[in-house]
Amino acid sequence: MTLPVFKAFFATLGYLGAHFFTIVRILWLPMLLVMGVNWLYMSATIDLQSELMAFGDEGVDPSAAPSFPVEAVGAIFLSVGLLYLAMAILYPMMFAGVLRHLVRGEAPKLPFYVRFGGDEFRILLAFIMVIALTSIVGLVGMLALFIIGFIAAVLSEAVGGILMVVLFLAFFVAVIWFMLRLSIAFGAVVGERSVGIAESWRLTKGNAWRLFFFWLLVWLVMLAVSIVYFISVAVGMAPLFFDMIATANDAEAIAGIQRRLLEMQRDLIDASAPGFWVYSIATYCFMIIYTALWAAASGVAYRFLSGVAREAH
Repeated sequence: MTLPVFKAFFATLGYLGAHFFTIVRILWLPMLLVMGVNWLYMSATIDLQSELMAFGDEGVDPSAAPSFPVEAVGAIFLSVGLLYLAMAILYPMMFAGVLRHLVRGEAPKLPFYVRFGGDEFRILLAFIMVIALTSIVGLVGMLALFIIGFIAAVLSEAVGGILMVVLFLAFFVAVIWFMLRLSIAFGAVVGERSVGIAESWRLTKGNAWRLFFFWLLVWLVMLAVSIVYFISVAVGMAPLFFDMIATANDAEAIAGIQRRLLEMQRDLIDASAPGFWVYSIATYCFMIIYTALWAAASGVAYRFLSGVAREAH
């Protein structure tokens, strides 16, 4: 089967629009739990940054920050561990919920979705395998590039430089191609009731360019949503980053800007600060849209390439 790029893209958007409330029912509770754990992570990270800044101030007795580094670093490790555990449970749950509805037509009966069964476990396993396989391909490719480049440079420095550029571009294209071949693995997990890696590789054969343009269109939508999100929550920080670049040689000015950024970050997680609710609601909506779009795109591409249906559910 071949992937009709524009038809699949608009089918993805059409599915999200036509089944908006079902998708919200699937995602709202797991994403709320992700947000709660992410709040703990941000709180611990900002506390550690505050400890580091206080510890590094001139004239400040290190004993003034007695909890640094043991308690602060311990809080960071605990929050990171909870964050990764939550993501390992909740993101497969959300992807499986959306894909189970898109691919199989199974809608949740309750006003919320909480489940971790075979589909969720296989999606988690597929994600780990995709990361592992991509990392192996990347490491092997980089090692080969280094060896070939070194040999070529010994023979001729000029030829070696040109060859390295060409090989690096070829390697970059090869990695993108490899990732595209695995890009419908999550849809295949639910559709085939398997880990989905082999099925994704088989179904995407001969469709690399079509998948590239399909995911490019999806990425452009994600980019537009990301820009709107950034404007709504972080546009006030942008001038400070430009000021940091302009005062790169002034250590005291840089420290002042870093403190101001830290204060703004703290306001984002302080329920009494005016920016807290804007940030929380915007982040929550952004993460739901991003997750739904990614899951739906994988499912729609799988449906077209597998021949399950010629258009989205």
